[in-house]
Amino acid sequence: MEDNILDHGGVTAILGDLLPSDLIDFLEKQYEGDKIRKPNREIDFLNYILDLVELQKDTGYLIDSRIKLIQEWIEDKKKELKETANVIQTAKGKIKWKASPAVFSFIFRELVDKGYIEPPTWGTEWSYSGFAKQCLEHFDIQTGSVYLEKAMRDKSSLAVTKTNKFTIPDYSEIA
Repeated sequence: MEDNILDHGGVTAILGDLLPSDLIDFLEKQYEGDKIRKPNREIDFLNYILDLVELQKDTGYLIDSRIKLIQEWIEDKKKELKETANVIQTAKGKIKWKASPAVFSFIFRELVDKGYIEPPTWGTEWSYSGFAKQCLEHFDIQTGSVYLEKAMRDKSSLAVTKTNKFTIPDYSEIA
Protein backbone atom coordinates (compact mmCIF):
# COMPACT_ATOMS: atom_id res chain seq x y z
CA MET A 1 0.00 0.00 0.00
CA GLU A 2 3.08 2.20 0.08
CA ASP A 3 3.34 2.44 -3.70
CA ASN A 4 2.23 6.08 -3.90
CA ILE A 5 -1.39 6.01 -2.82
CA LEU A 6 -1.49 9.76 -3.36
CA ASP A 7 -1.25 9.42 -7.12
CA HIS A 8 -4.32 10.04 -9.27
CA GLY A 9 -5.47 6.38 -9.35
CA GLY A 10 -4.91 5.84 -5.63
CA VAL A 11 -6.92 8.93 -4.70
CA THR A 12 -9.68 7.85 -7.07
CA ALA A 13 -9.74 4.45 -5.37
CA ILE A 14 -10.03 6.06 -1.92
CA LEU A 15 -12.70 8.49 -3.12
CA GLY A 16 -14.57 5.58 -4.68
CA ASP A 17 -15.49 4.44 -1.20
CA LEU A 18 -16.70 7.91 -0.20
CA LEU A 19 -18.25 9.53 -3.28
CA PRO A 20 -20.49 8.46 -6.17
CA SER A 21 -18.55 7.55 -9.32
CA ASP A 22 -20.24 10.34 -11.33
CA LEU A 23 -18.93 12.92 -8.87
CA ILE A 24 -15.46 11.41 -9.06
CA ASP A 25 -15.65 11.59 -12.87
CA PHE A 26 -16.65 15.23 -12.59
CA LEU A 27 -13.80 16.04 -10.20
CA GLU A 28 -11.30 14.26 -12.43
CA LYS A 29 -12.47 16.30 -15.44
CA GLN A 30 -12.19 19.50 -13.42
CA TYR A 31 -8.69 18.51 -12.31
CA GLU A 32 -7.60 17.76 -15.88
CA GLY A 33 -9.17 21.04 -17.08
CA ASP A 34 -7.40 23.03 -14.37
CA LYS A 35 -4.09 21.38 -15.28
CA ILE A 36 -4.58 22.58 -18.88
CA ARG A 37 -5.72 26.08 -17.86
CA LYS A 38 -2.91 26.47 -15.31
CA PRO A 39 0.04 24.48 -16.70
CA ASN A 40 2.60 26.08 -14.37
CA ARG A 41 0.74 24.99 -11.24
CA GLU A 42 2.03 21.66 -9.96
CA ILE A 43 -0.55 19.90 -7.79
CA ASP A 44 -1.48 16.29 -7.31
CA PHE A 45 -5.06 15.06 -7.40
CA LEU A 46 -5.43 14.63 -3.62
CA ASN A 47 -4.23 18.16 -2.87
CA TYR A 48 -6.47 19.45 -5.65
CA ILE A 49 -9.49 17.87 -3.93
CA LEU A 50 -8.38 19.14 -0.50
CA ASP A 51 -7.89 22.66 -1.93
CA LEU A 52 -11.41 22.57 -3.34
CA VAL A 53 -12.83 21.58 0.02
CA GLU A 54 -10.92 24.36 1.82
CA LEU A 55 -11.79 27.00 -0.78
CA GLN A 56 -15.45 26.06 -0.62
CA LYS A 57 -15.42 26.68 3.11
CA ASP A 58 -13.84 30.12 2.66
CA THR A 59 -15.59 31.65 -0.35
CA GLY A 60 -19.19 31.68 -1.41
CA TYR A 61 -18.17 32.69 -4.95
CA LEU A 62 -16.22 29.52 -5.49
CA ILE A 63 -19.14 27.50 -4.24
CA ASP A 64 -21.48 29.30 -6.67
CA SER A 65 -18.97 28.83 -9.47
CA ARG A 66 -18.57 25.13 -8.76
CA ILE A 67 -22.32 24.68 -8.32
CA LYS A 68 -22.83 26.20 -11.76
CA LEU A 69 -20.23 23.84 -13.26
CA ILE A 70 -21.83 20.87 -11.53
CA GLN A 71 -25.28 21.93 -12.73
CA GLU A 72 -23.98 22.22 -16.31
CA TRP A 73 -22.39 18.81 -16.02
CA ILE A 74 -25.64 17.36 -14.66
CA GLU A 75 -27.59 18.93 -17.54
CA ASP A 76 -25.14 17.38 -20.02
CA LYS A 77 -25.62 13.98 -18.36
CA LYS A 78 -29.41 14.42 -18.48
CA LYS A 79 -29.19 15.24 -22.18
CA GLU A 80 -27.07 12.13 -22.80
CA LEU A 81 -29.58 9.99 -20.91
CA LYS A 82 -32.49 11.51 -22.82
CA GLU A 83 -30.75 10.80 -26.13
CA THR A 84 -30.10 7.23 -25.03
CA ALA A 85 -33.74 6.86 -24.00
CA ASN A 86 -34.83 8.20 -27.41
CA VAL A 87 -32.66 5.63 -29.17
CA ILE A 88 -34.12 2.86 -27.03
CA GLN A 89 -37.65 4.15 -27.62
CA THR A 90 -36.99 4.36 -31.35
CA ALA A 91 -35.77 0.76 -31.38
CA LYS A 92 -38.95 -0.33 -29.59
CA GLY A 93 -41.05 1.55 -32.16
CA LYS A 94 -39.56 -0.20 -35.21
CA ILE A 95 -41.53 -2.49 -37.47
CA LYS A 96 -40.45 -6.11 -36.92
CA TRP A 97 -39.31 -7.82 -40.13
CA LYS A 98 -39.83 -11.58 -39.84
CA ALA A 99 -38.30 -12.86 -43.10
CA SER A 100 -34.62 -12.93 -44.01
CA PRO A 101 -32.66 -9.78 -44.86
CA ALA A 102 -32.29 -11.11 -48.43
CA VAL A 103 -36.09 -11.22 -48.84
CA PHE A 104 -36.36 -7.70 -47.40
CA SER A 105 -33.71 -6.45 -49.83
CA PHE A 106 -35.40 -8.09 -52.80
CA ILE A 107 -38.86 -6.74 -51.98
CA PHE A 108 -37.68 -3.20 -51.35
CA ARG A 109 -35.45 -3.23 -54.41
CA GLU A 110 -38.48 -4.32 -56.44
CA LEU A 111 -40.54 -1.50 -54.94
CA VAL A 112 -37.84 0.97 -55.98
CA ASP A 113 -37.40 -0.57 -59.44
CA LYS A 114 -41.16 -0.57 -60.06
CA GLY A 115 -41.49 3.10 -59.04
CA TYR A 116 -43.28 2.78 -55.67
CA ILE A 117 -40.42 4.12 -53.60
CA GLU A 118 -37.94 6.84 -54.40
CA PRO A 119 -34.62 5.93 -52.78
CA PRO A 120 -32.07 8.47 -51.56
CA THR A 121 -29.52 9.37 -54.19
CA TRP A 122 -25.87 10.28 -54.26
CA GLY A 123 -25.59 12.65 -57.20
CA THR A 124 -27.63 10.89 -59.86
CA GLU A 125 -27.07 7.34 -58.55
CA TRP A 126 -29.19 5.36 -56.12
CA SER A 127 -27.52 5.41 -52.68
CA TYR A 128 -27.76 1.80 -51.57
CA SER A 129 -25.92 2.67 -48.38
CA GLY A 130 -28.30 5.53 -47.54
CA PHE A 131 -31.35 3.42 -48.36
CA ALA A 132 -30.11 0.53 -46.19
CA LYS A 133 -29.57 2.90 -43.27
CA GLN A 134 -33.04 4.42 -43.67
CA CYS A 135 -34.60 0.96 -43.75
CA LEU A 136 -32.77 -0.01 -40.56
CA GLU A 137 -34.11 3.13 -38.87
CA HIS A 138 -37.69 2.01 -39.46
CA PHE A 139 -37.50 -1.78 -39.54
CA ASP A 140 -36.15 -4.23 -36.98
CA ILE A 141 -34.12 -6.43 -39.34
CA GLN A 142 -31.63 -8.94 -37.99
CA THR A 143 -28.66 -7.60 -39.96
CA GLY A 144 -26.37 -4.61 -40.30
CA SER A 145 -26.36 -1.86 -42.89
CA VAL A 146 -23.32 -3.27 -44.75
CA TYR A 147 -25.00 -6.64 -45.43
CA LEU A 148 -28.32 -5.01 -46.28
CA GLU A 149 -26.62 -2.65 -48.72
CA LYS A 150 -24.76 -5.57 -50.33
CA ALA A 151 -27.99 -7.58 -50.67
CA MET A 152 -29.76 -4.60 -52.27
CA ARG A 153 -26.95 -4.15 -54.79
CA ASP A 154 -26.82 -7.85 -55.68
CA LYS A 155 -30.04 -8.99 -57.35
CA SER A 156 -28.92 -12.59 -56.98
CA SER A 157 -28.82 -12.45 -53.17
CA LEU A 158 -32.17 -14.27 -53.17
CA ALA A 159 -32.60 -17.52 -55.12
CA VAL A 160 -34.47 -17.29 -58.43
CA THR A 161 -36.99 -19.88 -57.21
CA LYS A 162 -37.95 -17.46 -54.46
CA THR A 163 -37.89 -14.28 -56.55
CA ASN A 164 -40.24 -15.88 -59.11
CA LYS A 165 -42.90 -16.08 -56.37
CA PHE A 166 -43.06 -12.27 -56.17
CA THR A 167 -44.75 -10.26 -58.86
CA ILE A 168 -45.16 -6.56 -58.32
CA PRO A 169 -46.62 -4.57 -61.21
CA ASP A 170 -45.09 -1.27 -62.27
CA TYR A 171 -46.45 1.69 -60.37
CA SER A 172 -47.60 3.27 -63.64
CA GLU A 173 -49.85 0.27 -64.35
CA ILE A 174 -52.00 0.75 -61.24
CA ALA A 175 -51.58 4.44 -60.40
